[in-house]
Amino acid sequence: MLFLFRKLWALYGAVLFFILLMISFPFILLGFLFFGEKSAKAILWYAHRIFSPIYLVLTLIRARTHNKEYVDFKRQYVIISNHTSSVDFIINAAVHPKPAKWLAKKELEKVPMLGFIIKKIVLSVDRGDGASRRASIKKLNASMEEGFSIFVYPEGTRNNSKQSLAPFKRGAFRIAEGTQKPILIQTAVNMPNVSNYLKDPDLCPGFVDIYFDVVESIGKSTQELLEECRAIMMNRIEHYRSKTPV
Repeated sequence: MLFLFRKLWALYGAVLFFILLMISFPFILLGFLFFGEKSAKAILWYAHRIFSPIYLVLTLIRARTHNKEYVDFKRQYVIISNHTSSVDFIINAAVHPKPAKWLAKKELEKVPMLGFIIKKIVLSVDRGDGASRRASIKKLNASMEEGFSIFVYPEGTRNNSKQSLAPFKRGAFRIAEGTQKPILIQTAVNMPNVSNYLKDPDLCPGFVDIYFDVVESIGKSTQELLEECRAIMMNRIEHYRSKTPV
């Protein structure tokens, strides 16, 4: 019965997402028509503070944050998180109050309406194309120079294995080293509570716990940053699992 409910709730979640997108799209389009690229920050603010929280309320998903009070959101960050479900980006956006530019897979550009938004304000990458990956890093650096924080899933794609984390790509950490900006880690320790990629389509009301950690980049190499951030994220996940009955 629970299996069937989660499948039906996933269908509801998908329909809800596109309804909210259809309601939002005319205003986003008008923003670009009248203000061009200047509208990007306002649209990203809307995605973080309105669209994502409304989606979570209507799907009965609650993100519980830990250590957020120790994060100075006035600073500019390279934001990273683990990636295990199709709703990760909504939860990650909802818990981060400031607009950030995201790196998304190029395939999403084909999705109606969403593809237009991604082309305009989100940075896309063809994961199988080395030149595309290098170009995306340059665009992310440019976004940092414009004053945006940036968000990257260092695993590159959703982790569809039974391992806690997939191998990390170096791009986010290379940017942090080059800009000397701090890294903000958002570790989701129990995402399968609400969405399990191994069982897609899958969605369920419930709680997701997100742990915040800040890693300073000054004086550290790309590899050092990668290893430190991965260790922090792994420790958060493993510590949670060690306390949770199977």
